[in-house]
Amino acid sequence: MSVSVQAEQVSQRTANLAGLLRALRRGPRSRSQLAAHSGLYKATVSSLVTELGDRGLVRPAGLRNGGHGRPSQLVELRGEAAYGLALRVEADGFSAMTMDLAGVPLASRASSADVAQLGLERGMDELAALAEAVCADLDGPPIGITVSVPGLVDTDSQVLRFAPVLRWRDAGLADLIAARLGVDLAGVLVENEANLGAFAEVLEGPGVRELFYLSGGYGVGGGLVSSGVLLRGARGFAGEIGHITIDPAGDACPCGRTGCLETKAGFPALLRAAASPPDSLHDPALGVDAGVTA
Repeated sequence: MSVSVQAEQVSQRTANLAGLLRALRRGPRSRSQLAAHSGLYKATVSSLVTELGDRGLVRPAGLRNGGHGRPSQLVELRGEAAYGLALRVEADGFSAMTMDLAGVPLASRASSADVAQLGLERGMDELAALAEAVCADLDGPPIGITVSVPGLVDTDSQVLRFAPVLRWRDAGLADLIAARLGVDLAGVLVENEANLGAFAEVLEGPGVRELFYLSGGYGVGGGLVSSGVLLRGARGFAGEIGHITIDPAGDACPCGRTGCLETKAGFPALLRAAASPPDSLHDPALGVDAGVTA
């Protein structure tokens, strides 16, 4: 058997295990129900459930009496068995949140800052400090870390190629965070924030298969899903509508172009329309939420 075939089989099994875990986040299920939900053979589901049980991620949850035949054994998640860490970088600050396997939020922290002014290294220090704070009272390291960023991400290399609002280029964020937190690089995922939003809608929205997710803040972005699959485009940058030119004679954009949608609909543009630059609303450390309510 070739290495590529073996890798494909491992990847498919991992995807199947993840699919069952997501299904169980909605509540206890029998193996028959999981098979119907996933489209897998019941024997395959039984094997996967056994593996999840051996890993301590699921447990028996009583019997389900369907009215015909023998009652079915239910299984449920052991939410406390593991947790994940979500990190977010925005132009106006950082945030970190932990969530257990069942999707229950455990702890969260946030800080406001002018991230572009901080620079990459100091920014990663701040983000790592938030991560350590939310994980401090939990057992062991997170089973996975996702870093959300407002920029173009090369998902193959996990490198942030360009984030105009942050003024970061070719930043190996996965390596930087893994090194600071002392975790395995393979467990760190870096992704565009709008793509993550679109992906979340597909995972959590029943029957959602087609959508365009529009994200607005300091920048403007989008995530496109078709037939339940996130579309990245030939270069992986599909959905970046914020940098479509809509006014060739307009303002300069941080991306280097002129008259991008972001220069008209981004938060800085709204601030310029609401108040003159000396106003405290223009303080980058104020943040979007505080700026809107000020």
